[in-house]
Amino acid sequence: MDLSYNLFTELEFDPSADAWGVPRLTMNMSHNNVTELKVAKLEELVNMEKLFIDFSDNPLNCTCTEETRQLITFINDQSKWSQPKYQRYNFMKDMECKYPKEIQGKRLADLTTKDLNCKLELLEKIAVEAVVFLSLLSVVLIIVIIILLKFRREIRILTYTRFNIILPCQPIETYENKKFDAFVSYSNHDQDWVTSVFEHAAPNSPLSNFKFCLHHKDFMPGKTIFDNVIDCVEASRHTVIVLSKHFLNSHYCMYEFHEAFQQSIYERKRHLLVIMMEDIPMNDLPNDLKRCLKTFTYIRKDDSIFVDRLVYALSYKGQKAMLLDSRCRSAAYSNQTSCETDITEVGSDGNSSPISIIDRSNIFPNIINEKDIVSVKNEKNNIL
Repeated sequence: MDLSYNLFTELEFDPSADAWGVPRLTMNMSHNNVTELKVAKLEELVNMEKLFIDFSDNPLNCTCTEETRQLITFINDQSKWSQPKYQRYNFMKDMECKYPKEIQGKRLADLTTKDLNCKLELLEKIAVEAVVFLSLLSVVLIIVIIILLKFRREIRILTYTRFNIILPCQPIETYENKKFDAFVSYSNHDQDWVTSVFEHAAPNSPLSNFKFCLHHKDFMPGKTIFDNVIDCVEASRHTVIVLSKHFLNSHYCMYEFHEAFQQSIYERKRHLLVIMMEDIPMNDLPNDLKRCLKTFTYIRKDDSIFVDRLVYALSYKGQKAMLLDSRCRSAAYSNQTSCETDITEVGSDGNSSPISIIDRSNIFPNIINEKDIVSVKNEKNNIL
């Protein structure tokens, strides 16, 4: 069957030709327009004993494609061409490339993958790999950003306490040359824990660098309890409230809390620090203390980074030198503005988030009015 000098563009045949009644069928498809030879089709054709197709002298397109690379591998496989069924198609080795121009006229037997113009494909491959890499990088960056946003406060605390690094937008405090770093208000039922943490801290503990005021050793004899509380609160940069059910049941502890709360109002800064010793239902808390917990950050006793949180809250962050012994602090620093406050709002889930401050009514709503702020110093001298 002579089908030469036509315009056939593909090498097509019926795989069931071997089952025909014809003893042998030979087709001449030379000088057509077949530009591509697929190895899978060639393997089928070679294995058909009753069909032979001569497709020589077709303008092969030898551009860099996967089919062309497979064809070169097929032609150069000498183990196949020693078999009789393959030898019928030895003319394929002499077929020449018509396209591209750079290798026009080159025999398939002499063609190698290096001769193919694969620059564009290489660029496509690089582009695909770059897109995959950038996609993975974007996913990693998104995960990192989510982690940084979710744990931004913990990261800020740990970089400060563990690596002595002050991150940008840290709260900056006005230096106060006071006698104590913190007055610790607690119930006698919690004295063992308070003593082990604040008084007998290990020498290598960061808390050993702070000077704490404890009523069992720092109250002045001869003064009333209330006078001692007022003096200790005023002489301390912070007041640490060790909040427990025993604390709520103590009249003196609650007085210390209110005095420290008024001091926060008077100094217009975060003076109070609350340590939660146990879970206490919000309904069991007095209104003032309930509002305080919603306004200030509190620290849980069982927090995995309890010491770091406490050290961060107590530390003066107006300079990079961290955890200086309070006895070595002598120079006062000028007022500095901060790009964010250190007051946070605690949600119902226990997580805290920064809130912006516009005026004092946002921090302590309906607790103490402006007249109380002005007269708080005078009132302290009249208590009992």
